[in-house]
Amino acid sequence: MSRPTTTAEVKRLSNEIAELLKKINTETDMIKTYDSSLLKTKASYLVPGQVPTTGLLEREKIRTQMRENSLAMKVGIQKTLAQNLQKWGVLKQKLDALRKAP
Repeated sequence: MSRPTTTAEVKRLSNEIAELLKKINTETDMIKTYDSSLLKTKASYLVPGQVPTTGLLEREKIRTQMRENSLAMKVGIQKTLAQNLQKWGVLKQKLDALRKAP
């Protein structure tokens, strides 16, 4: 492999890794946001032994839906994060191999 090609390839891989790391950081932050949302919606409005009113039941229904949505979004982001981490590992190996090449 010629040196200019190797240099260009190293630069391309480095840029690709940098972009992937930005995505990974964003996804990690999003997961933290959804974790926070899940904690905030954890407590139920319903109290054991209390006769629930229509308003309480409606609030509980909304809380449950918000919780389910947050959980679904978090799971989706975790899957994307796992894929991006795997891509990062592959790119990093390629980059390391290119840097070690004579």
